[in-house]
Amino acid sequence: MSRLALVLVVLVAGAAARAQTNCQEPDGGVLTVDGRCEGDNAVYCSSSDPVAGTRNTLACADLEINASLTIHGSCEVLSGIGAWCTFPQGTPCAFGDGSGGEVIFGCGEPNDPFGYVCDYRTGCSPASGFCILGLPACLGQHLRFNCTAWNQAVTYSCASQNGSCVDDPEIGPICENGVGGECDNIYLFCAAGLQCIAGLCVDPNNPGEGEGEGEGEGEGEGEGEGEGEGEGEGEGEGEGEGEGEGEGEGEGEGDPGGVPLGPGREDPPDTILDPTGCGCSSGGVSAGLLIALLAALRRRS
Repeated sequence: MSRLALVLVVLVAGAAARAQTNCQEPDGGVLTVDGRCEGDNAVYCSSSDPVAGTRNTLACADLEINASLTIHGSCEVLSGIGAWCTFPQGTPCAFGDGSGGEVIFGCGEPNDPFGYVCDYRTGCSPASGFCILGLPACLGQHLRFNCTAWNQAVTYSCASQNGSCVDDPEIGPICENGVGGECDNIYLFCAAGLQCIAGLCVDPNNPGEGEGEGEGEGEGEGEGEGEGEGEGEGEGEGEGEGEGEGEGEGEGEGDPGGVPLGPGREDPPDTILDPTGCGCSSGGVSAGLLIALLAALRRRS
């Protein structure tokens, strides 16, 4: 399935983190790859080798994703990954790492894999369904297609695409989306009567473009006659108002055509895009945080 997670930028809040050192502690102990919570900060080692590894900190309370987005959560030690950030309802939770991978954060404070899902379109969202195998399933109007290491469902909101999650007798669980919704004909399909064009569901009878006529006022220059002393005629320039009609094509909202809720997608499936829908972040990666993010992805390898 197309992974429409957001473009990432994660996340180790460099400004808030202490200077990175190796993972040997002053008291003679070592910081592990599982790490620990220090207040709202998730602190962990990038490697199982405390000498070669570096100390990384995620400032979960004020996690700066990029210059225009900071999200607010808390730290919790989660099974399968260790100290990690978890966020309240409505917060973005899924991010692309810019190289085909993704980073998923916990949802619920404290994390609640039974009552919350991490959705690519709506962020941390209430939906019931403990996740082990990650098989496709409809959790209300959320299409589940993956699980996190801590057994939380990763989903795609069909409702955000004017659609519904349905269990098709031939295909299985899918999003059946309305006009403007995304489609890939793998997990995201268009409702009856619509066509999937360039990754969007389109009503062929109402493509959303129309012609409009309108009147406008404009100024024009013209020649006029004037009188002077003596004999003869003189010419002068003067301004005058005139109305004109014109026809042209423009973009508009058709009925039931409309504006897509997310980005168009012409790239192949399994590519992480930069969505602009609710619950997701968009924009560039903070370069200072990306290095620490890569360490976070490697710490379980």
